[in-house]
Amino acid sequence: MVTIYSVTNKIDGRRYIGKTTNPKSRWWQHKWMTKQESRFKGCNRHLFNAVKRHGIENFKFEILETFNRTNEKKWANAEIEWMEHYKTCDRKHGYNLRKDSGLTCCVHTETRVLMSIAQTGERNGNYGNNWTDEQKERMSKIAISRHETGDFYTDEWKKKLSISSSEMWKDEEKKKRMAQKVKLSKQKFNFDQYTRDREFIRRWDSVEQIISENPGWKWQNIYAACSKYKPTYHNFVWEKVPK
Repeated sequence: MVTIYSVTNKIDGRRYIGKTTNPKSRWWQHKWMTKQESRFKGCNRHLFNAVKRHGIENFKFEILETFNRTNEKKWANAEIEWMEHYKTCDRKHGYNLRKDSGLTCCVHTETRVLMSIAQTGERNGNYGNNWTDEQKERMSKIAISRHETGDFYTDEWKKKLSISSSEMWKDEEKKKRMAQKVKLSKQKFNFDQYTRDREFIRRWDSVEQIISENPGWKWQNIYAACSKYKPTYHNFVWEKVPK
């Protein structure tokens, strides 16, 4: 089942609308994330700041609607309708950053500005590329044409990408360099393991150490738990700590 829920500020009535397949776990995750000293990636910044101001005891969790999980279009539309009903993308009424149901997304103007700032200067992937006016005009025409026709990824484009990817992975030296970078990045952090009740269990030297002692586990899921995209992994809470 998919549940559409609301987290409501009992002081001023502002709301956050979301969806989950496990309401109890999701409310626990909201409470845990907003109790931290600094905001994790994936935690709504407006809800986080509001909880810091008013205290989690002044917020309530409500189930608005429940749907069969297979009826994706129905629950996706319902989430948007509840956002519009309570005007939760308006800062006077709510905390949602965008009208995002998974099937459709309308990004708040404020969020667009922050996204733009995050892609300026050296943070932009094209920083340092000096494109000529002719190149810019050609790329602009290609982008406009794709959007007008809806033809983003043609069979020819996919074939070229596949060939390019195949050629890249033939370079054994490049693969070794990439593997080494990944390995080093995994060794930059310790990993703290806790129970769901936040009782400390153990500090691991690296994610590789965790996997070596638990061969069936996935390092990607441990990272997801550290980033709070997952509330737990194998029923444990995880934190990534710089060495």
